[in-house]
Amino acid sequence: MKEVWEDIPGYEGLYRISSKGKILGIRRGKVKRPTITTSANGYTSQVVSLSANGIQSRHHVHILVYKTFRGKPNGMIDFKDGDKRNMSIDNLIDVRATNKFRKAHCI
Repeated sequence: MKEVWEDIPGYEGLYRISSKGKILGIRRGKVKRPTITTSANGYTSQVVSLSANGIQSRHHVHILVYKTFRGKPNGMIDFKDGDKRNMSIDNLIDVRATNKFRKAHCI
């Protein structure tokens, strides 16, 4: 798949995101490095901080990729291949929370 860049909704003119999950700060012309975070329940994800109008917000990279290229999800975003480092839009799928729970717990 060819890498495509789009403005991140809500951050137009400030940040762009690629179809492979790279985030570019337009003003400085540098690709941002996401932080790897682990929640209390053990869920690992990539998070990036974006700023607009003096307000800084943290976002999950896979959700930004999905919203930018596919629109608002109806459920949770999951990784088709199970690799949470693969942020490619082709690897992201919108699933209902119950299906994700079943998959995680082999029900």
